[in-house]
Amino acid sequence: MLARLFPKQIDNQYRGYLAALILFAPIVLMKLAIATNTMGVNPWVPVQRVITGADGIPLDTFSPAAQDLVVHLFAYWGLTQFLLCALCLLALVRYRALVPLMYLVLLADQLGRKGLAQLHPTEAVASAGTPIGFTINLALLAALVIGFVLSIQDKTKA
Repeated sequence: MLARLFPKQIDNQYRGYLAALILFAPIVLMKLAIATNTMGVNPWVPVQRVITGADGIPLDTFSPAAQDLVVHLFAYWGLTQFLLCALCLLALVRYRALVPLMYLVLLADQLGRKGLAQLHPTEAVASAGTPIGFTINLALLAALVIGFVLSIQDKTKA
């Protein structure tokens, strides 16, 4: 497994199951769309709408300074997500031997944010229900686990 995660030669030779490679593309594109919406570079989706709608944060209850701070923090987080997706796209297009490692990095990101949410819980907005972002992230997590397992499997032994 470690040889799959850290190949001796970083080339375009992918050694896992094709299904993991095919699943990787929509995962990265979806995360890229989320990142661009969070950064505020998508002119059709304002950052405030993402924060209040997808994430369920009651932005209108904050002071103007706090609203600006939350929007800036989301934009900074979106930039890091965008850069991570750019690396994933590079792995997908040119350095496919790194796809299992990129799956692991994306999994660590998803699980790390879930862990941080448990360490620093916020008061949920009871009237709004479960934000759509929670469901999307749960589906992404499931897809990442499946893709990761398929990417590190030895397809020659199947």
